[in-house]
Amino acid sequence: MLLVVVASAGYVARVAISVVAPQLMDAFALTQTQMGTIFSAFLLGYTAMQVPSGWLADRVGTRVLFGGVTVAWLVLTTATALARPVATISVVGVFMVLRALFGVAAAPTYPAAARAVAVTFPPAMHGRANGVVLASIGIGSALTPLVLVPVSRALGWRAGLLLAAVLTAVAAVAWWTAAPPVAGRVVRSTDDGTDGGTAPWRTPQFWFLFASYFLQGYVGYIFVFWFYSYLVQIRHFELLQAAGITALPWVATLIAIPAGGVASDAAVG
Repeated sequence: MLLVVVASAGYVARVAISVVAPQLMDAFALTQTQMGTIFSAFLLGYTAMQVPSGWLADRVGTRVLFGGVTVAWLVLTTATALARPVATISVVGVFMVLRALFGVAAAPTYPAAARAVAVTFPPAMHGRANGVVLASIGIGSALTPLVLVPVSRALGWRAGLLLAAVLTAVAAVAWWTAAPPVAGRVVRSTDDGTDGGTAPWRTPQFWFLFASYFLQGYVGYIFVFWFYSYLVQIRHFELLQAAGITALPWVATLIAIPAGGVASDAAVG
């Protein structure tokens, strides 16, 4: 449960900038193209660090790795809230650097969580355990507009991001205080019950999973980064009303993602 709480706080910090984006764009006279470039910088760092994050999770362990990234989330979210143009670097460049670094810091979240699940739960429960952890995506994404919009509306976009930083700080303290060490060896098994030694990328199943995750991410990040701005800027919803609508798809994932984990365990059981 602590893993879900911390991952949810991390997702709040991850998507907070999308909730304050309309105000941020007004403050710095940014175009939608410039804002899209800032959003994409996160994905560059996030994508580049996925494989190294898995390697780190196997060698460093979930407790230390998660503890380190929670501190990074706090620092980068606070830095984003306080960001100003630096010398000849435009504000777009400043935000791009901060978001790319946040992508690097966010990348270990689910590889480290998956490793913790793999060494803690029996294989027959991996799907449902990962489903519960991945529900943090829905929790964090649903809470972000509901919690941050009233604050950013009343006090400005910097206050909204600072609130996300405070939530991240609470999660970091909780993790370092209460998280147990997670040790153990991840055992991969083949259909005949033997230890699987084949590199995963040499199997067709790996590429089917790769393609499915790519397609899910392509659509999913449109909702993560643009749905709230679309409702406010294009459909002209009032801020609090847009926040409620933005949360709805993510509330649905709180059912769909754990249900998918249960279905996965049943399919391979």
